[in-house]
Amino acid sequence: MKLTIFALSPSLLGASAYPAAADSGLVGFAKDNPVGATTGGAGGETVIVSTPSALKSAATDATPRIIFLSGNFTLTSRLSIGPDKSLIGTGTGANILSNGFNIKSVSNVIIRNLGIRGDIGNDGITIQNSTRVWIDHNEFESGGFPASGPDNDNEVLVEGNVFSGNTAEALSTYGLVIPNDSPNTSPDGDSELDGFANLGAKNDWGPASVNITRTGAFTEAPYAYTLTALGDVKNAVKAGAGLGKI
Repeated sequence: MKLTIFALSPSLLGASAYPAAADSGLVGFAKDNPVGATTGGAGGETVIVSTPSALKSAATDATPRIIFLSGNFTLTSRLSIGPDKSLIGTGTGANILSNGFNIKSVSNVIIRNLGIRGDIGNDGITIQNSTRVWIDHNEFESGGFPASGPDNDNEVLVEGNVFSGNTAEALSTYGLVIPNDSPNTSPDGDSELDGFANLGAKNDWGPASVNITRTGAFTEAPYAYTLTALGDVKNAVKAGAGLGKI
């Protein structure tokens, strides 16, 4: 599935020189699940890493650990994150400049304040068969959009977003991800499966339009949460979203 969305949405706020591994603002499955709230590496040792080898050593085993990342990390391969880990960028954030993270068949992982950039042909973070994963205040930047086969039929519920920007579409589930490529203009047809999206509580798309080509059954989240009022979203995002804001 390909889903393209450009929007401002509510974000958690908090601040400290070395932010806590867990956050009292947890919502959703990260908080409400049969196992318990996501705590990451809380209770384990705290380390600061500044090289790819140190990051690999600290992040891939099964020992609970809070890992603060400092500087830029050029990974030679994707890093498989172990259970009970908190990966947190220091200061204005650390950067993963190649490859990215796999979170597979593990539980209790927190990733915050990291710039994950330049991974061509793959996800910045891939999550498979895992529980209690909390990811916030990160920036994702792709190195490009090479052709790939259709995928993993995911659905999203889109609500409480505020859009501002100079583009025709704020949200699209259309399979081709080249901007403004709908309706289908590819001579060989739609090369990727369209995604699924449902609109929940009110969104403010501004002057832009939405292009939802397929809807699914995900119309209500199975946990309690409170949306930020639309009129407050812009200020909340500017105050709390992005690197260095936790």
